[in-house]
Amino acid sequence: ISDEMRIKNNLVKLAEYDSLTGLLNKQSFVSNVKKYLANTANSTYGGSFYIIDIDNFKTINDTKGHPFGDEIIRKVGYLLKDSAPATNYVARIGGDEFCMFIKGKSTEEDSQIFADSLIEKVPSADSGTEKLL
Repeated sequence: ISDEMRIKNNLVKLAEYDSLTGLLNKQSFVSNVKKYLANTANSTYGGSFYIIDIDNFKTINDTKGHPFGDEIIRKVGYLLKDSAPATNYVARIGGDEFCMFIKGKSTEEDSQIFADSLIEKVPSADSGTEKLL
């Protein structure tokens, strides 16, 4: 039974999470956000939705190689997950694109402050001056 449970858990993980980052995949992200917003108790509180893209990622892959690019994606994914409170949703939706949904009411100013803090946390690809986000 334990082997069957382990296999089932692995299949669920493969279906719901991105294999490179361990974050939710696009389908799971959308499903979780829809469920959250469908709950009438949560609809009053809403949330903030962020789309994050790594700037010039094709150039990073082309000049430094795909293993380096994969490491950048993993690091950005970890940083995003670490920046969001545990009960929120963070996903890699494809390539170098990520989404975050932060539950609860926030003002436009609060959302901008949070977005700016994310940008500040992400280093440049080569520790130069140009940021990744």
